[in-house]
Amino acid sequence: MSLTDYKITDSAIAQKGVIAAPDKLTGTAAQNKAVFDRLIRETVQELFNGLIDALSGEDGAAEIGTTAIAGIAGGDVQTVLRSLKTILDTKSTRADVTSALSLKSDKSVTDLHIKSVSFNAVTGAFTFTRQDGSFTVIDTALEKVATNWRYDALTQSLILTLADGSAQSIPLSAFVTETEFQDSDQIEFSVRNHCVTASIKTGSITDSMLSSALAAQLRGYVITASNSATSAAQSVTAAEVYKNTANQKAADAAASASNASNSASAAAQSATAASTSASSASTSETNAANSAASAENSAKDSEAWAVGQRSGADVPSTDAAYHNNAKYWAEQAEQSANARVTSFNGRTGAVTPQSGDYTAAMVGLGSVNNTSDLNKPVSTATQTALNAKQNKIKRVTVTLSASGWSSKTQSVTVTGVSATETAQLIQPVPASASRSAYEAAGVRATAQATNRLTFSCDSVPTSSLTVYVVITEVSA
Repeated sequence: MSLTDYKITDSAIAQKGVIAAPDKLTGTAAQNKAVFDRLIRETVQELFNGLIDALSGEDGAAEIGTTAIAGIAGGDVQTVLRSLKTILDTKSTRADVTSALSLKSDKSVTDLHIKSVSFNAVTGAFTFTRQDGSFTVIDTALEKVATNWRYDALTQSLILTLADGSAQSIPLSAFVTETEFQDSDQIEFSVRNHCVTASIKTGSITDSMLSSALAAQLRGYVITASNSATSAAQSVTAAEVYKNTANQKAADAAASASNASNSASAAAQSATAASTSASSASTSETNAANSAASAENSAKDSEAWAVGQRSGADVPSTDAAYHNNAKYWAEQAEQSANARVTSFNGRTGAVTPQSGDYTAAMVGLGSVNNTSDLNKPVSTATQTALNAKQNKIKRVTVTLSASGWSSKTQSVTVTGVSATETAQLIQPVPASASRSAYEAAGVRATAQATNRLTFSCDSVPTSSLTVYVVITEVSA
């Protein structure tokens, strides 16, 4: 059927429309409603659905007409579409165009291609002309080509005769390169009197240039030095204990001297004990020996002030303790007692010496009991030995975990690290079991903060690393 067959005609409306019904409907409500629906149900519905089916069918497009289009054949949509397909089939796709363009050169490139070449036989010059009209002239200097030569022994030169008849002298030294050495970051070359000398630049040798055996040996030295420093620090501590013991013994001897009026023999025993302590202290290192010597001298002074003897021998008359010691005054007091002293220090009758009769100042020991340990002087020899001691060294063991790296850096807690870089010398040394992985990953310490140390690496280690951090305090 043609699409025109689906038109609603006047005759169909006259037969089935409301117009065909009487002016006054006398039927029931349903019958009257059917009168109004009759045209839609029996004519419009049938024709409209048929039109839809016709348009949606395979030949629907052929039923729709079109206005004539220049260059495209057909009077209906179906025919026009076929014509368009035929035209499109002859055209290139975007992929075809892109592929074809990829085979073409850019004009800015082709403009530089050589269009022609000319040669001037007189000047020996080639002229290369490009597609864009620009040109380049290359002078071969054929007129300067040597046609003959001779050697001038006087000037040690080659004399070349050129094609244009001119001559050119070339010294033989021009053919000899004076030096062919190039400095590197580590090696510097110098030439003097035709001799080449290679020198290593100061501070240019890095750890990576050392053999693994030498690097391991140096690290061993560092660890050994750290251990030695720790031992030395322990020795200093022990020496300090010996010194304190000697000072205490000396103090005990001085105290005994202050009470020597009660028992001169007790003072002598205290002096002997102080001497023994000084002898023990002398077996320690130099600092302790100096302290012990000082203590021994104090003990001898105590003995002198107590019984008037030094090392068992009576003091000479030139000694300050001569006739001015506890034993002497005790004997004088005893003699006075035998002579029936009637009064002494407020006591009457047969007065005998007792504690408190004499003060430390009376016997030349005014600083024995009233000087604190903190204020007791240190001998010059002891201070000199202390000044020669190495600054304090500390070793802390840390672990760089395999999972702790972030952007090839890892920060760990290292107790004792100062935020001031110039206050300490910090030397990280890998443990023997971690050394290979530590060196292969290029691990090194790159930053410090209070009790913190940051490590960086060239490649992230796959296992945890044990590192000894050696901290040496640096004096200004």
